[in-house]
Amino acid sequence: LQRHYGGDLRLPAGGRAPFVFANFVSSADGVASYQLPRGAGGGTISGEDPGDRFTMGLLRAACDAVMVGAGTLRAAGRQALWHPGFTYPPARPAFNRWRAAAGRPEWPLLAVVSRSGDLDAGCAALQTPASRVVILTSAQGAERLRPRLRRARAQVEVRTVAPGGQALPVAKMVRLLFDGFGVRRLLHEGGPTLFAEFLAAGALHELFLTVAPRLAGRSLAAPRPGIVAGQAFSPARSPRLRPLSVKSHAGQLLLRYAVVPAASGAGKPSSRRSSAAL
Repeated sequence: LQRHYGGDLRLPAGGRAPFVFANFVSSADGVASYQLPRGAGGGTISGEDPGDRFTMGLLRAACDAVMVGAGTLRAAGRQALWHPGFTYPPARPAFNRWRAAAGRPEWPLLAVVSRSGDLDAGCAALQTPASRVVILTSAQGAERLRPRLRRARAQVEVRTVAPGGQALPVAKMVRLLFDGFGVRRLLHEGGPTLFAEFLAAGALHELFLTVAPRLAGRSLAAPRPGIVAGQAFSPARSPRLRPLSVKSHAGQLLLRYAVVPAASGAGKPSSRRSSAAL
């Protein structure tokens, strides 16, 4: 894994809360999804690049839990699983050995965020017995989920983090994963609206961003999202990014940033300069 990644991947474990890091892919002009019926996921943007897929699997192997919104779960397709080896099968044995050596179970916990509870219980993530899933929802969403999950074969728990059908507080979700499930490293895989909520709450520590060497374009009739949606930060309140490393594979740029909350300022320029071929 070290040879393939071009060095170590070191992620701190949260002390009093999870260390939260996100992984996204976008085109060079900032499009995160083509919004096509069979091409809504990030793989269409990267062209299923092996370097991007390996990095996604590596980040999943490094975490205790992967968080996705309901929209991301749907966009990934019914057969998608959040096992590191599903993303990059050639490295599955190595991913499994690394997790075992670190004392982590083979499958990271999948934390699905859905205020409404409108989930497809027939998707593979909820029908694979080895899959471990917690659904974070509202009281209204939990009521909707109860009959849908009767036939789920995965290890599924539903946790209510908001009354009625109200919005789900970021701080409460993160605290529940830390206290209730022992999550110390949380990988955030979107989508853009949930990612924006974490940014607004100051709950994100690092961003891994693959920039694909293509221009996707946008249409006024059918706008395409970037990696942040639903929040419009002012210049004074926009989170800043401090570069940590740059890698490349087949023209793709694999960037790693520290996220600096707006209140902290832009921070000092990074003294760590890393450029490696993946």
